[in-house]
Amino acid sequence: MKKNIIRITIIFIIIVGGFITYELYLKRTPEKILLSQFGISLKGYNYSIISNKEQWDYNGDGYCLILIDLAKFRPDDFKNIVNPNFLKLPIIDKIETNEIPEFYLKGQNGYYLLELEKEDSHDFKIFIINTDTKKAILYYQIM
Repeated sequence: MKKNIIRITIIFIIIVGGFITYELYLKRTPEKILLSQFGISLKGYNYSIISNKEQWDYNGDGYCLILIDLAKFRPDDFKNIVNPNFLKLPIIDKIETNEIPEFYLKGQNGYYLLELEKEDSHDFKIFIINTDTKKAILYYQIM
């Protein structure tokens, strides 16, 4: 009987440990996606995630779209996030997607970071910060 209690306790500890490991280190979150795709961290800033949508096919094609509300950002916060690789809006490059809302692509004040895949122009990632609306969008697609 005592052996069964020890076995159940060990199994319980393994399950709880696995769950904690997943939640802390393995789970995909918008913050982790932004950090992995663009090296940008919003840690310590006041923001909220409006939408987080991903759609991936079995062959690996798909997209990720994250909308971020930066309404509580101060002007200095924008300056701290934007690095020398960012370009000023409006977007001058032609990108093809149906998933990004048009008003994000037509913004006039803010910054963006666009990385086009050299081998396939359909594969790209973009991060747009609109300082007028105080919203940001992260989008990347693999086709």
